[in-house]
Amino acid sequence: MVERLAIPARLIESEIADASTISTMKALDRLLLGLDYRGRPVYLPPSRMQTEGPAKVFIPAVPGNRLPPETETEGDKLVTRNPEGLSITPPGEALANLFQEKLAVKLNEVDLDHLASHLPGILVGELQLMKGFRLTRLGGTIHIRIEGSAHASLCTSIEKETAICQTLGCPLTSAIAITLARTTRKPITIDTVETSDDRKTTEAWYGILK
Repeated sequence: MVERLAIPARLIESEIADASTISTMKALDRLLLGLDYRGRPVYLPPSRMQTEGPAKVFIPAVPGNRLPPETETEGDKLVTRNPEGLSITPPGEALANLFQEKLAVKLNEVDLDHLASHLPGILVGELQLMKGFRLTRLGGTIHIRIEGSAHASLCTSIEKETAICQTLGCPLTSAIAITLARTTRKPITIDTVETSDDRKTTEAWYGILK
């Protein structure tokens, strides 16, 4: 009887992690609503002095693509003044760091073609985060197609309970944005995220800022 009622430890850990992530995203959503920050988040590349570094996403107070100088986002600085905004750790940093560890390269030394060739094997095969993954560059836009994501239910919950899912992203789309910023050395935005009605396919379009 006890064996039949036992719940796998991995499932419990996953549910706890999901609940923690949703709580964090809801808290951030309330903070941005309270501050009335309406700008689109921009994922920042490492500074010119760094080949690698902690992930940062800049959330401007008002719409526009003007970014703060590196001196305002370096270290643990949270608030920027020129322009006004927040420089925070994005929700996908831990996952992005795992991607880079599995890729076993310095992302600033490879290009998008390398990611398109090697990421599917890691995301689908090694980490088993999804059943299919495709990355395509279309000029200044990068298109991502994800099939059978293991994070589908988490992303759905975040989408339902927050207003920032489409721009800041869930942990998975955020991790991809970080990886793209590190590889292109350019600021990256999450422009559009679309999920099929059956929740089996997610498509995301990322913008590369000059």
